[in-house]
Amino acid sequence: MNLNLLDPKLIVLAAVVILVVAVLAWLYVRKRRRTTAGLRQKFGREYDRAVLTHGSERKAESKLEDREKRVEKLKIRDLDSTEHDRFQSGGRLYSLSLSTPQGERSQKLMTWCLQ
Repeated sequence: MNLNLLDPKLIVLAAVVILVVAVLAWLYVRKRRRTTAGLRQKFGREYDRAVLTHGSERKAESKLEDREKRVEKLKIRDLDSTEHDRFQSGGRLYSLSLSTPQGERSQKLMTWCLQ
């Protein structure tokens, strides 16, 4: 097989291959930048902490994407009004219990638990 490097067909083929590789590299870099920007916007300062913790943007982004996928699997829903009221009253009970005497605190706790 005699290969002539000045053959126009070979030059065109090489140019097409180089062009395809350049376009693929550009698309990859563009996707990475978009991913990075999206994660930075979504996680804010947590993104920066993850980069510091994991030592590189790639590792941090991988961990944040894993976290995102894990959270998507959770069934997060709004509380209905009954659940909301119960959690609200529980929070008030906790905050009141720190400033009330021991006996009164126990009484309120028992009342709340029996509801």
